[in-house]
Amino acid sequence: MDKDLKPTSPPGGLKIKNCHSFGPNNRTILCLDMDSYFATVEQQENPYLRAKPVGVIKAVGRTCVIAASKEAKKYGVKTGMPLSDVRRLCPKIILVPTDMEKYFYVTKRFADICRRYTPLVEMFSIDELFMDVTSSEHLFGGAVIVALEIKQQIKKEIGDWLSCSVGISYNKFLAKLASKKNKPDGLFVITPENKDDILLSTELVEVCGIGRRLEKRLSSMGVRNFSQLRQLPDSTVQAQLGSHWPAVLRRMAYGDLEDINSVSYNKKDSVITPDQISAQKSVSRTYTLFADTYNLRVINQYIRNLSEETAWKLRRMKLVGRLIGLSIRGADQGAWNHKTFKIPTADGLLIAKVCEQLFKSLNWPNPVRFVGIYVSLLSPNSQTSLLPKDQKRHEILKTMDYVNDKFGQFTLYPAQLVDGEQVKPEVNGFLGDKGFRILHQ
Repeated sequence: MDKDLKPTSPPGGLKIKNCHSFGPNNRTILCLDMDSYFATVEQQENPYLRAKPVGVIKAVGRTCVIAASKEAKKYGVKTGMPLSDVRRLCPKIILVPTDMEKYFYVTKRFADICRRYTPLVEMFSIDELFMDVTSSEHLFGGAVIVALEIKQQIKKEIGDWLSCSVGISYNKFLAKLASKKNKPDGLFVITPENKDDILLSTELVEVCGIGRRLEKRLSSMGVRNFSQLRQLPDSTVQAQLGSHWPAVLRRMAYGDLEDINSVSYNKKDSVITPDQISAQKSVSRTYTLFADTYNLRVINQYIRNLSEETAWKLRRMKLVGRLIGLSIRGADQGAWNHKTFKIPTADGLLIAKVCEQLFKSLNWPNPVRFVGIYVSLLSPNSQTSLLPKDQKRHEILKTMDYVNDKFGQFTLYPAQLVDGEQVKPEVNGFLGDKGFRILHQ
């Protein structure tokens, strides 16, 4: 099919060649990426916002946009842009506070549509997923027909203002790259025949799997595209970046990286992992403050608040963890630290105390604008302490969870938070924690 095809007609009216089992691994992967997701969900719900420039902000008082509508993007508005720049570029932009629960609800609906075509559906983010249709596409007329039908069903069942772009290829890396090539509302196929043309015309900054920090380090080495990356000796990569990267970047340079998040892969197995709690590796909570602060009491309040929510998620998932970590950002700088224990926990008080000490050990010289708490090295919460002190604490947490589940989160909360801003639980960037999300589907 024409690689620049941007279909708007019904599937039955298109004469296109099926592309199933076209890759060297006889696998067909789709990457579905919703267009301008948060903004278009708001436009779908509120007709007044349609065809107008819309910027979504975290909450009233925030200083940057976290999403922009297609209309706003035409003015140059981008995700993460400060409001001062946004208003300069687009004075008529309409700012809307975020509603993550609403976006999460829509995400579950479009994911359910995709599961009609294959059980191998893996959420990549709140607005993006992968599908392996290798074994099922023939039932529907091929991968392209599957993609077109999904696009139609989203508009029919969820809303005609919503659109998605779909990339099709034979591994996740290339499918993800394809999904960005014909936005918005596009369809793009990367095959073995056009793979090199696509890769060699792509800048590394466009590639998922190469973060901002890695892209800057490669740029400092004179590498800004795939052609230059292919010429880079593995010995140079290892010397500059470490032993992890030569194999990854080599596979990436030739489009052979099966899984965006993994170095190794098994060609016999699907790299799509249907979401399940067993895949959970960590539980976390992050928050961006409304303003910079140096106030240690305020910083520790946020640490305690986010630790309590992280611990609540762990208990709801019947998990405990041995590694407790803290990440901090401010003044365009970032730092993180963690500590590992022999005995796992799901107690917010303990997590907060550890994170307060971690923050102290960082000797952070800048204001704080972002706080993140994470717990990993997880295991099922199957152990019961025989110590009276631990049993008493267990009963306190059990009672607190019962009250908060019945009357709403933070009906009961630590006294440390009485005079501070309360950060309420929410589904965040990566659909919240994967296991917690599935538990509540």
